[in-house]
Amino acid sequence: MANAQPGDIIELSGTFNVSDGAINTSNSGSSGSYITIRGTGSGANLNYTASAGNAAFGIKHNYYKLENLTINSNSNSNKGLLIEASHGYVTNVTVENTLGEGFKIRKNSQYWLLQNCISRYTGKGGKYGEGFYVGDADQNWTTAPNADASGYITFLNCTAFDQNDGFDFKEGTHHIKVIGSTVDFNNTVPESTVGDNGLFIRANNVQVIQSIVKNNGSSSGKAFRGNKITSSDSPSTFTEMTWSGEGRGEQHIITLPI
Repeated sequence: MANAQPGDIIELSGTFNVSDGAINTSNSGSSGSYITIRGTGSGANLNYTASAGNAAFGIKHNYYKLENLTINSNSNSNKGLLIEASHGYVTNVTVENTLGEGFKIRKNSQYWLLQNCISRYTGKGGKYGEGFYVGDADQNWTTAPNADASGYITFLNCTAFDQNDGFDFKEGTHHIKVIGSTVDFNNTVPESTVGDNGLFIRANNVQVIQSIVKNNGSSSGKAFRGNKITSSDSPSTFTEMTWSGEGRGEQHIITLPI
């Protein structure tokens, strides 16, 4: 990883026990030459056996592809995959057993496709354990007083299983699509004081298409929540939802095809 250059492909197979902290990128790829980290065959498993701090795997440089991997935190990191860069693809990646969030995209990251990804068994540390999280709560903005403007992100055929909020899009984030995705609470009762919704949308310009939320055991949880606009029947499927606005506190409009 430390020596990776644009166009390089790093291939892994089998299980790797990671005992020396987080794995982080060191160099950027380029628009025509992404750096690829790929599990071969049936995929590779990164099995964390000691503390990895804030995030088990960090993409901190631009133009990356991450493919066919399982990141098993084993409660040794707060987050599983942390993206703080722009231009990338994450395909067939599973994150599991984190103290907090599964997948997190923040620090004004732009242009990402997450496809066939799974977040499961998050929130082992207590209340917080979102599956797929874009941005940061306003009190945590690293760009304060400006919002975290992460955007142009697509989640395609992704699954959040046994977590807090399945998808959480914070104020300031924008242009996000959730297509063919599933949130399954697996008959668990998520922590209602910090998040028990399938999708909690506070972003601008969001589309949710052919996605489903099921098995939410919380009496206060919503299948699809957008500030004060809610759809609470569960299991719930939205054929298409378009969400547009200008920031927190604005009135938003949801349109559904007839």
